[in-house]
Amino acid sequence: MKVPAVATIVFPDHMHLDLQTPDGPFTIVATPEAGFTLAAGRSAHDMPESRNRESLGKSSGMPSTSPSMLTIRPLSSPPEPAKDRGCGYEIVDVSGPGVSIRWYVDPATSHIVREAYQTAGPQGSAQGTTDLSHWQTTDGITLPTLHTIN
Repeated sequence: MKVPAVATIVFPDHMHLDLQTPDGPFTIVATPEAGFTLAAGRSAHDMPESRNRESLGKSSGMPSTSPSMLTIRPLSSPPEPAKDRGCGYEIVDVSGPGVSIRWYVDPATSHIVREAYQTAGPQGSAQGTTDLSHWQTTDGITLPTLHTIN
């Protein structure tokens, strides 16, 4: 089921997400200090610290980890075919304290077009992916304006 969403992200670590669910609007707010959710007709609920950290990690595609603490490893041959959208992507694994993410990079544009990561699902840990598209440049910074969470 697709759920329309509008995300406002203040880099590197503030996020406001409005979801239009079948049960009505649902809002998620996450900052380094705290996070909460708000459902239509209900009061706000604080998010557990672990869920708040996970939400912040998704908001930027990269948790707030010092770059010097990261390991970035390009894969010469992907463990699975990167055949989406009809072209081959370069695959880069990024890991460090509190972060483990795989980036699918379009070699023609150097844009990260997909990221894969572990996330919390209804039954526990699950594999998540986010497609990044509709890239726009504003004030010399190019960012994806559409994030499709699969």
